[in-house]
Amino acid sequence: MGCDPMRRPRGSCFAVLVILLLGITLFSVDAAQAQGGSGMSLALYGDPDYPDARYPLSTDPEDSIKLIIVLKNISGWPLNIDRGLSQIELPTTLILTDPCGTTHELGPEAGEFAFDAPPPLSVGGRAVSPAEVLPPDFVVSSTVADLRKLFPVLRRVAGLYTLRAELQFTIFKWAFRDVGLGLIGVEDYPGNWSGTLRSEEMEIYVSPDSGAHARIQLLDAGSKPPNPLFHVRTKVFKTSDIPAETSLSSVWSNIEPVLTGITDDKGWVDWALCEACVPEDEYLV
Repeated sequence: MGCDPMRRPRGSCFAVLVILLLGITLFSVDAAQAQGGSGMSLALYGDPDYPDARYPLSTDPEDSIKLIIVLKNISGWPLNIDRGLSQIELPTTLILTDPCGTTHELGPEAGEFAFDAPPPLSVGGRAVSPAEVLPPDFVVSSTVADLRKLFPVLRRVAGLYTLRAELQFTIFKWAFRDVGLGLIGVEDYPGNWSGTLRSEEMEIYVSPDSGAHARIQLLDAGSKPPNPLFHVRTKVFKTSDIPAETSLSSVWSNIEPVLTGITDDKGWVDWALCEACVPEDEYLV
């Protein structure tokens, strides 16, 4: 309870404040300003036996797609960070986009990685969160023996995949140690860093045993040299679905495509069969 000067003598209020201060120890560490302010790095490393990251489409358990995930403190300083980050299951940070454009995420709610979010905390009217200190030499890694077990689509669909890792967390500019709660960080303290740490994207190509495969690059013909067109919607139509003398704009708006996609940062869009095309038919891209 707080002190009410209208009901309690001043000496009583002083005693309560002494008790509160004895219950905590102030602890402050500067959040390093590296890699966008996080002071942390998240990296993906592929199988050195497959330097071109090209794998066969296979259901054979002996065939595997290996991956190493590394989380590291690169700031050179100890960091106050969300408690539990040092024990995180790094595979839960993975996000896979398949050749059909569908995104597959594991996330903390997936299977063996499930956990319950802690209830919100408040001390002295300020929102706080459980924290821990990561030492300057902190590094943790996780080896995924076979990505196909985490993402079964890799056993079903051939084509170009993109893989990245994302991790959301907070670095606290000010934290203090409470006798009952341990180290806790002040959420609204100026200078905190809060955001998403992202790895660089990795491309994985799963090659089909046989069948058609389309990969095109969209370029701006008006520039010299022609520049790639980024994030442009692209459609594939079955020629037999298009009535004679139909304009391209009418085809785009009124005909159901068999494949759709969006060009990447280099202007490329890549399709495998995705169970939508057969070699005997003709198509318009």
